[in-house]
Amino acid sequence: MNKSILIVNKFFEPHVGGIETVVKQQAEWFAREGWNVRVLVFLDKKAGSYNGNGDFEVLEISPFFVFKKLPFSFYFLWKLFVLARTSDVVIGHYPFPLFDFFVSIFPFSTKKFYLVWHSEIVSQKYLKMLVHPFTQILLRRVKVAVTSERLKLSSRYLQGVTCDIVPLCIDFSKYPFEKLSLTTVKPNFVDDFGHELPEDFSLFFGRLTGYKNVSWILNLAQRWPDKNFVICGAGDDEDLISLAIEKGMKNIYWVSKFLTHDEKATVFYCASLYLFPSHLETEAFGITQLEALSMGTRVLNQDLDSGVPSVTAGMPHCLTAHRHDFDDYCSKFEELNSIRLSLDQRWDIRRAAEVKFDEISISRRMVDFVRN
Repeated sequence: MNKSILIVNKFFEPHVGGIETVVKQQAEWFAREGWNVRVLVFLDKKAGSYNGNGDFEVLEISPFFVFKKLPFSFYFLWKLFVLARTSDVVIGHYPFPLFDFFVSIFPFSTKKFYLVWHSEIVSQKYLKMLVHPFTQILLRRVKVAVTSERLKLSSRYLQGVTCDIVPLCIDFSKYPFEKLSLTTVKPNFVDDFGHELPEDFSLFFGRLTGYKNVSWILNLAQRWPDKNFVICGAGDDEDLISLAIEKGMKNIYWVSKFLTHDEKATVFYCASLYLFPSHLETEAFGITQLEALSMGTRVLNQDLDSGVPSVTAGMPHCLTAHRHDFDDYCSKFEELNSIRLSLDQRWDIRRAAEVKFDEISISRRMVDFVRN
């Protein structure tokens, strides 16, 4: 009889986010291994419902209310209780306070609970204080996987906790660096103002939210008016970009629409440099960094106390700036722009990333983490 697994998270695809990407990957991995997989999440009404292929079941619960971006529903907790009772394994993803509360209040003496630790609650201080005692109980009742050694060492919660290190990953076969390198390619779409994207540009890709720190991209564009910057994303900080363009900054190209996977791979390949200026530990890893590396594109990030710098540690032609030091970020931006990489050097980036972050090996580590 096949074993059953329940994966619990706040949201799921089509909600866009790094943790949601990881949850879907895990559902696919365990389904491929023959497990009966169920995913319990809240419905994000703005993004819509998941439309999957039937390899696993996704149960979406409408929230009763949302507080500080945290959805809540008594029915969600009841459903979690019922599904956990009938599952051999339950995996939660941190931070998600309802999972802390559930495991703390409704422990099952024979149930196997697992936790994937992405980051601590960083910006919501009062919520962090409220959740703190439940998190401490949670960590005594689960087996923990963390995405990087740096993240484990920097977390006050994980001190003294035995953790498996399971990095995030991507399927490199879906990023056709070799195919694109054999031809002359350029993005086949225009920005929001109808302008074709330039041939030489630095790229920012992601949600325009506070911790992503898109303001540094705008400051770079102001300091180097002869350099082009492509910003792909939408979100709360859209007004910052609109205002910069209205003031006459001609070297900013903004694409707010959702890009298909092929469009995304192409824009990563065409970029000469991927800028990843996230400045809070809410940014736990940065899957888009892996996507850039898979296309042979250099990455410039910050030295956060999370998995972010571990992605590029030892990676050829990539740099990490001092944390919260814009002048150092500028210096390293200038250094990287002074060098043009050959195709062989870009292959070096791709191969080095594939060794560390390919989905085939990481998925085995995750499955073994649960099996063992």
